[in-house]
Amino acid sequence: MAKLNQVIQQFFTKSALTIVSSRVALPRSRNSYGEVRVNKWFNLILDETDVLAPSLLPWKAPVSVVDIHPPPMTIEIFIDTADLNNNQTLLTAASPNGSPAPGRPPTKPTQIVLERWDVAVGQPPPGADPRDSLADLANVYKKAVVLFRSLYLFPRQLPAWRLFRQNSRQTAGPALELKWRILPADEADSLRDIDTLDVPLHPPPPPPPPSGGLAGSIAAVTERFAFEPSASPIGPLKVAVTYRVNCAFRIEDSEALLSSRFMGLDGADQYFQPSLKGRRAADFGEPEASQYHHHHHHPHHHHDAATTQRDNQQVPGSLPVRPGFESDQPQADIATAYGSMSTF
Repeated sequence: MAKLNQVIQQFFTKSALTIVSSRVALPRSRNSYGEVRVNKWFNLILDETDVLAPSLLPWKAPVSVVDIHPPPMTIEIFIDTADLNNNQTLLTAASPNGSPAPGRPPTKPTQIVLERWDVAVGQPPPGADPRDSLADLANVYKKAVVLFRSLYLFPRQLPAWRLFRQNSRQTAGPALELKWRILPADEADSLRDIDTLDVPLHPPPPPPPPSGGLAGSIAAVTERFAFEPSASPIGPLKVAVTYRVNCAFRIEDSEALLSSRFMGLDGADQYFQPSLKGRRAADFGEPEASQYHHHHHHPHHHHDAATTQRDNQQVPGSLPVRPGFESDQPQADIATAYGSMSTF
């Protein structure tokens, strides 16, 4: 029974470590010799950290998982617009099927949830006695290894992974820094006044014309994916995620953005002549300004140095250049992540 408790506890602990470490650069914990501690459970080798421990206490209680079913876990990945400086604007890429327009974030909440992960142990079949399956615990562990291989790879295919990689390559500022929280599912629901995960950040496309012509379809704000459950004596081990389809955010200086829009007004060239010939963003292979939505916030922070440097590099009369994403996502190094089992 003690081994079953340990397997179930490690299922929640390793799930949290695998998910959060794919979105945030966690500080590594070290042993008394100064060596980095590693977590090798489920044949997935990850650097250990101490910052998750306080949030994982509900799943480390010294109780029998047979007598008390462990509570479902909710992991949320989000950004906080409260970290924007007074003169900064958050831009989001337009939906490919929608018409560009100013963004409409929630009026009160400043946090924009990008992903919500659900980790839980389902209910066993009716009439089943978990004690009858304890002898097959080794097989339960082997099946969980397959689940964690998928759990390691799949987050690196989602839109938030590209934002994490973008932040790691450049100084994006605190407003684009990915943050996390881990809570029991019922507690997370009770603390949520407004669910910003599925709040559209841009308006939907216009309705079809009366003549019956075609119009752009409404793009989904979020999508959901559920991993194949892995069997255990007390119920299936389940992981699922609901994620934002569009996580293409960037920050611009509000005054520079306003100036670039003003320069593009009809007739503006009659009054303002830049010293160099202005060039459109499309000439550089970049999207036009209308492809981004605008979110303003007014907390008390200093101006982001990276934003100032980027603004200083603009061609007079041109639009701010959009930082590009990698066309190909980096491949996960399975050989260094997994233990003795290196292939499916």
